[in-house]
Amino acid sequence: MSAVLEAIEAQHTTEKVKIVTQKLVKAGQDLRWRYDLLSSRRFPVQYYAAALRGAGPDADEVLVIGIECFEADDGHLNISATVTGKDGLVLVEGPSTEIDMPTEAVLMCNPEEAVQRTTMQIRRAFNSLVDWVNAQQPLIQEALARA
Repeated sequence: MSAVLEAIEAQHTTEKVKIVTQKLVKAGQDLRWRYDLLSSRRFPVQYYAAALRGAGPDADEVLVIGIECFEADDGHLNISATVTGKDGLVLVEGPSTEIDMPTEAVLMCNPEEAVQRTTMQIRRAFNSLVDWVNAQQPLIQEALARA
């Protein structure tokens, strides 16, 4: 199932977040964006857009937008977003969505339908968080201007 999550994230959400973040940097600002897509057993999808000042490994992170998908022990996926400043302080926390993952029994009976239904729920949750990030533009621009 995590391969499905990675495919959804890689194809769908990353491009939307790139579009949103690239609009945030004003002309003349010495900032660039770095995008990271990570995956692990507990976090099938972790997507970060980091605003950086400077070049190479010495660049300073001045702001990070994170969208994370966490797999809980009870079989739920929790999808949430945060915006953090350069000191790691959470500037704003987005809504969290909990999605029930299909059980093995459901996957054995009707795997295609179960995967399709879960995929749509995940896509809706990620779309909602991208919209939320977009709505945070004034706060993000203010934080970037102060950095």
